[in-house]
Amino acid sequence: MSGKLKAAVVGCGGISNWHFSRVKNFEDVEYVGFYDIIKERAEHMAKAKGEGRAFDCYISMLDESKPDILYICVPPDQHGEIELEAIKRGIHMMIDKPISTSIAAAEKICDMATQYNIIISVGFQDRYLDLVDPLREFLAGREIGLVNGAWVGGIPGVYWWRRRTTSGGQVVEQNIHLYDMIRYLMHSEPVTVYTASGKGMVKPNAVNLPGYDVEDYSATAITFKNGVVANIFTGCYLGEGGGMKLGLTFYAKDATIDYILRNKVVFTDKNGTKEVVTKLDQGLALDRVFVDAVKSGKPEDIEKIRSPYFDAIKTLKFTIATNTSIDTGKPVLLNL
Repeated sequence: MSGKLKAAVVGCGGISNWHFSRVKNFEDVEYVGFYDIIKERAEHMAKAKGEGRAFDCYISMLDESKPDILYICVPPDQHGEIELEAIKRGIHMMIDKPISTSIAAAEKICDMATQYNIIISVGFQDRYLDLVDPLREFLAGREIGLVNGAWVGGIPGVYWWRRRTTSGGQVVEQNIHLYDMIRYLMHSEPVTVYTASGKGMVKPNAVNLPGYDVEDYSATAITFKNGVVANIFTGCYLGEGGGMKLGLTFYAKDATIDYILRNKVVFTDKNGTKEVVTKLDQGLALDRVFVDAVKSGKPEDIEKIRSPYFDAIKTLKFTIATNTSIDTGKPVLLNL
């Protein structure tokens, strides 16, 4: 595509503003439409950019503003029809994670996008960190036995997060970043998932969280095709004074590698300890790669998208398996 790409947005909340703060400075992108169920948020974003307009209906926005690209930043259970309507109109998409709470809905989107040659990038931002390539390089060929991971913190303030039917739960909505990273970093897929969980530490009435029904904490044991065994902790019960833990630790035969979420990697081996601190804005890289892929349309540029939709479905299946294991009390077999 020559000239400026026309961009529209569905969902003008926090993650949408995260993308907007970067893309608004791209000289080859112009915003033409904004939609949110709270119209004031869409109006605020339109005013901040000084172009485009806020719409009452996303279908009207797609038909009237005719965007080339669409940013979809909605709660997990709201995915489905938005994507299908965009595909019908030939609109390429950046979709934030998780891509759905329904594997069937995601697979329908994937099949239709393939049929219409639609480019979809999924917002697994960590894949674009400048830490990732040296980390993958360091891990490649090393004998790794165990991996330990954790995303343990508090409860996000948005209403839909506290219900599994709307968010998918903490693993699916939030810790999905680490589940995705472990797949990407190891070049290997999970085979079995077994999750134990607990509730009772969060008192919904005491902390004004009506409808809260997600697990307070869980531990997932995972086996991978390459023989690695991983354990990932997930928790949202920490209060004041609790220290958040976010990241992955890989225990190789000759080294220990600590990935501190979006901050740094610490390599420890016979030569000592080395820290590599991130210097790149991974969000800027993610959005730039997507825009360039759509503008060019060339396979070599499309392949630079590190989280295409078909691969994001694998991470979705991986995380949804934890809910299945919690509900059944049994390990879940995967074939990714």
